[in-house]
Amino acid sequence: MSIKKWMFRHLWIGCIIITLIAWFIIYSLPLPQVNNSPSQINDSSNLLTAISTNLAAIFALVFAVTTFLAEMIKGSYKEMDYFLRKKFIFICIFFSALIIYPLLVLKTNIDILTVIGIDNIDVPNLSITTSIAVMVLGIIVLIPYTLDIFKIVKFNAIPKLKHEAKIALAEDRETSLWKVIEDLSYLGEDFIESDYKYHMGYIIDELKHIGFKTVEKNWVDETLSTLTGLNKIGLKIVEDISDENGQEILDAAKVLKAIKEIGLKAVDKKLLNVGTADIPVAFDALSAIGTIGVDAANKKLSKVSLKSLEEILAIGIKAAEDDLGMSHDPLGLIEQTSDRLMEMGIKADKVNLNDITKKSIHSVWILSANIQKYHREPEEWAKKLCKKLNGFKLQNQTAIILFQNEFSIAKELRPDLSIENDSFKEIFDNCCNRTPE
Repeated sequence: MSIKKWMFRHLWIGCIIITLIAWFIIYSLPLPQVNNSPSQINDSSNLLTAISTNLAAIFALVFAVTTFLAEMIKGSYKEMDYFLRKKFIFICIFFSALIIYPLLVLKTNIDILTVIGIDNIDVPNLSITTSIAVMVLGIIVLIPYTLDIFKIVKFNAIPKLKHEAKIALAEDRETSLWKVIEDLSYLGEDFIESDYKYHMGYIIDELKHIGFKTVEKNWVDETLSTLTGLNKIGLKIVEDISDENGQEILDAAKVLKAIKEIGLKAVDKKLLNVGTADIPVAFDALSAIGTIGVDAANKKLSKVSLKSLEEILAIGIKAAEDDLGMSHDPLGLIEQTSDRLMEMGIKADKVNLNDITKKSIHSVWILSANIQKYHREPEEWAKKLCKKLNGFKLQNQTAIILFQNEFSIAKELRPDLSIENDSFKEIFDNCCNRTPE
């Protein structure tokens, strides 16, 4: 859990702790000798009245600002309801109690307190100390409440950004759309860092929708910006995950799926980044999923790692099916797919996630079978793959031996590719000077 998120979750407790510390410090300070003189009584009365009055003014200001913000972002009664939650009602009751306490002290007969064993000499110190501590609490409690209000305002900015994106897409305003993408990405990261109570689905779905539309319009820069935004959100989610069965896992999977679907759309449209040697935009989708998967493997998050492998493989298969390569390299995008798969397998091997390592090997077999199926230069691919596997070393064996040993299991995972798997294995063994087992 990030420090920022931990602070957001514990600010209310921190306010109480600070107030208690202030109470003990003030109580330990010596008060003037109690003589019940008129001037001393007036001073105490004035202090208590001032505390109550100031707290009432603060509460009025908080109430006015909250109502004003609610009106500013009002789009529906549902949005307005955010400001009528338990926390706002609690703040109203809380400040009412703080305002009333000093006034009760003014009217309390200190002789009554002797019944419960409190000496009359201690009463002024206890009363004034508690009243000052109440004022301290009333002031510092505004910090977490204000931050919470700001979060609600930012959360309610999402519908406005969605509307701006719709207009920018309809009117072909690329610069405006780029700004919306940046804002949505920022909000996604900010919500994760501060508090995870808001669903990330709204932001992820909108970025995916924008990515689809920008691919359809052949807007390369905006598509890449969308992929970058989703990648940042995915990395933040992985960094924040503390429970592999929590909501964060579902949101991480949703991010990976969104990046994959944009990547598949880019493959289908054969969208190229002309400014970088005609590299397919799908390459950036592979890289985005790969970085999230590697970080997840490093944290031993097997569910996210497995999902990453599935999404990387899906883009690779689509590239093989549509014959999408890279500049002067028909197998370039497929090779990048294989590199991402094996990179994750090696990282998983280092942290003893053996199932993930084997799954990455199975994915490479399935990718190779699809290359065989669509006749995308299987002999050339077998040579490249043999060379790559010989260069990768795992903890207990070489990658090429594990690749050969896992053939039968990979074949069982995709029985529809049985013939292609057998054909590619024969080609691969011949390229690597191995005799089929």
